[in-house]
Amino acid sequence: VLASPAQGDIPAFSLGGVSTNQPPSFTGSRGFSFGNSYIAITQLGVFDSGADGLVNPHQIGVWRFDGTLLASATVPAGTAAPLVDGYRYVSISPLILDIGGIVAAQYSAGDADDLVTPGPSANYPPDVFIVNGRYGFGEGLPYPNLVTATVGGNPGTRKFYEVNFRYVVPEPSTLLLLGFGGVLLVLIRKAACWRRSSL
Repeated sequence: VLASPAQGDIPAFSLGGVSTNQPPSFTGSRGFSFGNSYIAITQLGVFDSGADGLVNPHQIGVWRFDGTLLASATVPAGTAAPLVDGYRYVSISPLILDIGGIVAAQYSAGDADDLVTPGPSANYPPDVFIVNGRYGFGEGLPYPNLVTATVGGNPGTRKFYEVNFRYVVPEPSTLLLLGFGGVLLVLIRKAACWRRSSL
């Protein structure tokens, strides 16, 4: 029900081009923070330079701004994950967001999958606003607690577009169903508590 879309899956941004400037190399997570209207994230993806398969698997996470990990998935090495507009995606259980968050992928220093720098097209979808670059150091999938440094006098202009996600906008009927289900759950719990207290 949560995946019932008002339109097809939409990327957070579309690939606009690739620069041969090698991105900063470190072991950790890299991505971006974003704001959004009401969306359900359905897929997480990483950039596949050359569209010929990933050399390494990459974990991807979505966090709240307080560091709480909301969802994660691993894009496998090779070509098993579907390629869409330069990114290989894996599906997740739909993640409902209404205030944005942080998305980042895990890379290692000198990673063979991170030798060029992808960039977005000028046309962003209306539901997502990418704010700034985020990164974190360490093995595994560390929370990207750091904001990219000033570039050319503008704070946080360096964003890591190696990671992307796809989302749907839930239909109003889905939202009504969710609201009804929440009210029903509360009533059931209250009735159960009342029965226990009356025994």
